[in-house]
Amino acid sequence: MRMDHQTIITDLGGIRALARKLGHNSHTTVQAWFDRNRIPLDRWEEVLGAAKNEGSALSVSDLLPQELRDAAA
Repeated sequence: MRMDHQTIITDLGGIRALARKLGHNSHTTVQAWFDRNRIPLDRWEEVLGAAKNEGSALSVSDLLPQELRDAAA
């Protein structure tokens, strides 16, 4: 289930919903991730936790940037 980070954010309820799930006071951090289509590595664990709480099967490999997936293939 490999997808880009914008899709992951959308699938987890969108920018504002994910920000709330992560306990952020503002949505701007998640908005920046969405705009860059990149969730920073140091935030992966909390995003994976939020996904698990939602019953999502999201995994670390889903978060890998496309260029790393291509290099590993």
